[in-house]
Amino acid sequence: MLTPLVNIEVLNSGTNIRATDVTVYGDGTTDPTRAQSLVDFSIVFMRGTMTLSSNSYDPEIVTQVIQPISSDGWYQIKMTITKNPSGTWVGDDYSYEVIKDVLVIDRLCACKANILAKITEKPCGCEDSGVLKDLYCIEGQLLGVSTLVAKNDMLSADMAVERLLIQCNEKLNSDCGC
Repeated sequence: MLTPLVNIEVLNSGTNIRATDVTVYGDGTTDPTRAQSLVDFSIVFMRGTMTLSSNSYDPEIVTQVIQPISSDGWYQIKMTITKNPSGTWVGDDYSYEVIKDVLVIDRLCACKANILAKITEKPCGCEDSGVLKDLYCIEGQLLGVSTLVAKNDMLSADMAVERLLIQCNEKLNSDCGC
């Protein structure tokens, strides 16, 4: 029996997700080998649908996929391993699946960093206590998001990240009064 394992990485400042098959395959006698298996990846943005096309890769040889993403938020990655009909596995048909959730917050973190840069680069109004208070508030709410993720409440975490990113961008694009 195979246990599907997948590693998930967010790359390039949150613009790509890489899913890598790290399953330990069998010897072909008691468990199927990689050559006797097909691997299928599905990456879905949970506020919509963004699924890889099966034409994007060859399921007989794929070991990883990189999917461009356009937004922070909740993504669900599914990897399925099934019997390769053209393989040499003589055992029963099989289908194994693993599903992982990931919350991408790279754009939100970049926004927070840009607000800090704005405060330090333009000391003529941006450094007031209200801007700092708002920034600390965003940081505090982001800590709350990590608690939601730890409780596996990905929907609430996703909604909070979406709202925080809007608030952060409003602060970033506001006039400092210079």
